[in-house]
Amino acid sequence: MAGGKSRRIIIRPRADRDVTELARYIAEDNAEAALRFYEAAEESFNQLTRMPHLGPAREYRNPRLRGLRTWPVTGFRNYLIFY
Repeated sequence: MAGGKSRRIIIRPRADRDVTELARYIAEDNAEAALRFYEAAEESFNQLTRMPHLGPAREYRNPRLRGLRTWPVTGFRNYLIFY
């Protein structure tokens, strides 16, 4: 993107641990699926970097959560990224 700002996503330590723990959980039954999950999570984060307004903004009672969005991990729709 010429002249545009480069966007990046910051994955908080807790979110990074969550992805690792989920991959380990999936690996208990299927190591290949766990690797696919880990790679899909990384690709989903990359998608959000390129298109930061993907996913619906949710309504929450807590005003600190205003504007929080969700996006599913590609290919693993039961796992959501909250950002």
